[in-house]
Amino acid sequence: MKNVYEIKQLIGALLAITLIFSWCPNPSGAASRAITPSDLTYSGPFEITAPIMEITYKPVMLIVAEYSIYVVDQNVGSEHLQTVLKDADGQSLAFEALQRGQMVLVRGLKLPDGRIIAELIQTVDSLSDNSQSSYEHKRPGIRAVQAIRPVN
Repeated sequence: MKNVYEIKQLIGALLAITLIFSWCPNPSGAASRAITPSDLTYSGPFEITAPIMEITYKPVMLIVAEYSIYVVDQNVGSEHLQTVLKDADGQSLAFEALQRGQMVLVRGLKLPDGRIIAELIQTVDSLSDNSQSSYEHKRPGIRAVQAIRPVN
């Protein structure tokens, strides 16, 4: 009789642990979901000029104006998506050179699930400098949208 009671306790504990883990959010869920060709088909243009709030290296992304901006270098179907990083003069820039508080222009795609995939991240000296950007969209048919400007 004692063995039956112990087995019931063990099953109850395992069930409780399973329920706890199933209710916990998966922090890597959005970042680990693969980008599909249909994501690109139904994506929309995204553009913003704002300071960097946070920088993370796993996954490689920035938080800009509370948007999670993913830096990518991967094949999606027949397309190769690669984030271009440039400084204010249009020269190549390493991701590690970016700093919190630095003003950046971000252009890219907003996927149907809300993820933002950067095609360009370019530092800007001030808000008026984004008109001098040397970047052009690689994907035809994407119109640039007006940058969101912070309200003073």
